[in-house]
Amino acid sequence: MKLNPVVAQLRVTCPTFAHRVKGGIDWDAVAESAKLDLPAEYVIASADATDDNLALSTVVQRITDQFAVVVVLEAADERGQEANDLLHDIRAELWRSLIGWKPAPDYTPLECGKGALLHISRARVVYQMTFVAAFQLGRNLPQEPAKTWAELATDGLVLCSRGSLFSARRRWRRCGAKRSWLGRWAERAACRFPPVSDSGLVHRSAGSCRFLLCCWFQ
Repeated sequence: MKLNPVVAQLRVTCPTFAHRVKGGIDWDAVAESAKLDLPAEYVIASADATDDNLALSTVVQRITDQFAVVVVLEAADERGQEANDLLHDIRAELWRSLIGWKPAPDYTPLECGKGALLHISRARVVYQMTFVAAFQLGRNLPQEPAKTWAELATDGLVLCSRGSLFSARRRWRRCGAKRSWLGRWAERAACRFPPVSDSGLVHRSAGSCRFLLCCWFQ
């Protein structure tokens, strides 16, 4: 999951932090490099999980991405009593900002994970809250762009370059009129092929159907 949209969402919808929001992939590195005034929060990419394959002939999996929002507060007392009450209000603010919001169009709405205390001292309190959203690895419709190697391989069964298509047409002409019934079948079957692209890598053509049938009958 991209962190920039999450950071932008928090800066706009969490007034407590007054735009003091940074992101990164490692908490230690982010905390060391981004010296923000307190209170501040940091968005950290933390984990992802994969469900079992849902398809039989290809690969379709649900991927769940997780990120953490690390909140850093000044410690008013060593026990953290005041910080705890402030964290209660900040947690509600984060829920209003993130829960149900989609970080990208192909993701599900964000859900709340869990929270944990990371550090407490006389100077500061560090608390982490996690959020999760899922997306699907693998397309739903054949005309959608391939997302996996399995889908690229499946597309390759019916795709050919322009040169291969021209060669197929010439070969079909050499087959003569005795297979005209195959030509009629190929015209009907061609509508099931992917549409023509400007790059020439995808063709919906009766010629490609005829070529496959010629190879089959020879």
